[in-house]
Amino acid sequence: MIFSGPVSLLENLDLGHDNFLAVLDAPEVGASTEPAQFVMVRVGEGTDPLLGRPFSVARIGEGPNGATVQLLYKVVGRGTGILAGLQPGARVSMVGPLGRPFPPPEDPQAPVYLVAGGIGIAPFPLLSARLLAAGYHPRLLYGARSRGDLVGRDLFPPGIEMEVATDDGSAGHAGFVTQLLDRHLAALDSRTRRRAIAYVCGPTPMMAATDAVLSRHEARGHLSLESFMGCGFGVCLSCVVPRVGQATGYARICVHGPTFPAGSIDWQRIQPL
Repeated sequence: MIFSGPVSLLENLDLGHDNFLAVLDAPEVGASTEPAQFVMVRVGEGTDPLLGRPFSVARIGEGPNGATVQLLYKVVGRGTGILAGLQPGARVSMVGPLGRPFPPPEDPQAPVYLVAGGIGIAPFPLLSARLLAAGYHPRLLYGARSRGDLVGRDLFPPGIEMEVATDDGSAGHAGFVTQLLDRHLAALDSRTRRRAIAYVCGPTPMMAATDAVLSRHEARGHLSLESFMGCGFGVCLSCVVPRVGQATGYARICVHGPTFPAGSIDWQRIQPL
């Protein structure tokens, strides 16, 4: 069931480098959210800003009234800038949970990789907790521009194996996170490689490159796409994405996604922002 209404901000933690973790008192949302689903959050008074912003749910916690919703976000514009300035006790409008979640692995023995780029780390703390509870042993591959952009690593539950990559070499592998995934898949025998599954979230160029790596190794994957959204319900058509094999057809990320099977997005038809 989709909740719509005001919720209270319990904490708004500054994680550095313009990254924040907002903890919201939202028991109705927390009780029904699945990994990779998102919420639309609107801040400010009156009509400025007019529209909400989409945020992946990073974790579900416990608060004074039940479940809390934790949102890991980066300040990139006016809406997130206002949110970052709010103090505990402030009220914001929330709609959610929205979108299609990551499907669970079908093979209990499959190697599972979580591949994150930058603030695309947001949906993975919740996913990793659910995978561990189901008996899987996921490995997180996390890439960012530099050490300071590797945010939220302490949000993961114990038991997660983690490797990092940075563009400037300031932490972990010097290079792209896609190179880590390529190396892991190449080390598997062909049968195990086809059983492997990757869950991916990050900026568009990183997602396209990861999709290509999965295709080359004949491995399976699910992509959680990031996009600007006006409504979250598929009405405004601001978050459309071209699909493979559909010359004039588009999917709406908010209702058909945000998760899509690897190999289903026509990356060549996506216009750079």
